[in-house]
Amino acid sequence: SHERLEMTRRAVERGLALAKNGVKQEEVILIGDAAADVQCAKTLNLRSIAVATGTLSYDELAKLKPDLVLKNLA
Repeated sequence: SHERLEMTRRAVERGLALAKNGVKQEEVILIGDAAADVQCAKTLNLRSIAVATGTLSYDELAKLKPDLVLKNLA
């Protein structure tokens, strides 16, 4: 959604501004379990890790082409 995108954009901007060691946007990784998380990452040119702990299965998340898909965080 537009709200999720704007919230993510603001979080990335704030995090980059607060980073003490000069983190660059291309080093930011968005981790999420929803299609909207992967889409936000793509829209903001961020790397993404999709974790199949939400309503989407591993295979459904993989079809969205995040940078990495995990079955869980264990």
